Amino acid sequence: MENDEGPLVTSETSGESKTEIHRTIEEFLAETSRAIRSDAQLCLFRIQFDRDDEYRQLNRRKRILAEIDDALEIWRTKPKIGEITSSDLVIELLLETRISPETIVDALNHACIDTVVYWKIDPEKFDLDVTNTEDVTALRDQLDQKQSTNSVAVRLDHVQSQMDTFAAYIDSLEEFLDEEGTAQQLLENLRADMDDLREELQSGADERDELHARVTELEATTPSATEVDAEIARIDCALENLANEFRREIYELHARLDSIQADLDDQIEWRQRLCTAVASTESNHDVETNN
Repeated sequence: MENDEGPLVTSETSGESKTEIHRTIEEFLAETSRAIRSDAQLCLFRIQFDRDDEYRQLNRRKRILAEIDDALEIWRTKPKIGEITSSDLVIELLLETRISPETIVDALNHACIDTVVYWKIDPEKFDLDVTNTEDVTALRDQLDQKQSTNSVAVRLDHVQSQMDTFAAYIDSLEEFLDEEGTAQQLLENLRADMDDLREELQSGADERDELHARVTELEATTPSATEVDAEIARIDCALENLANEFRREIYELHARLDSIQADLDDQIEWRQRLCTAVASTESNHDVETNN
């Protein structure tokens, strides 16, 4: 079957030979001498976690396996849950359950899990002891109530309720992922925001450099206050010299005008005398002519 998060294989085949699977199961069973209940099923689960989560989701993987350990009767795990590292992407679990393997696979429908494969183990093929359920029930009745509360039998009585809790946890996690996205998506959004911030900072830095260059240029081309004062003093001196020159030229002009006026007055006076003399001469000539 497949879900929205990726392929989740629930078949009992994985491309490995039966001999290899048989050897793996024997290695697990060699480390335990437990007997399986007659009403339970012994299964080997192999969980393949997403490789993209190798360094980012280690704690999440441990939490998921811890939930499985709380909800189911796990005989052995490889590697041990407490010894899992970021490079352990494949976890194998030998567990005893009265719940169908398909239900367990459905509960393991998680974003960081790539595939889940399981094999049902036939007790007769591996010479496993099978404990009669009625004998177990009679034995429980004979045990003290306080002791029985800490026994494996009591844990098995609560498997279903714990699975409900585990399913609720999965539902809540799926709801969170639907609303907030996976950690990878959140990280990508954060990286995009950081890239935008870097671009804004770079733009601000470019504008600051440009402004600094303009200020430097203005400082190089704009005269200082001392230079301005010196230029004003030079201009004032030049204006004063021009004013003095103008006053001198005006004075000389007035003098020339006075001289011209005097010459003109002399010319007028001379002309008047000349005219008087000419008129007197003409009058005398007329008198002589008449005589």
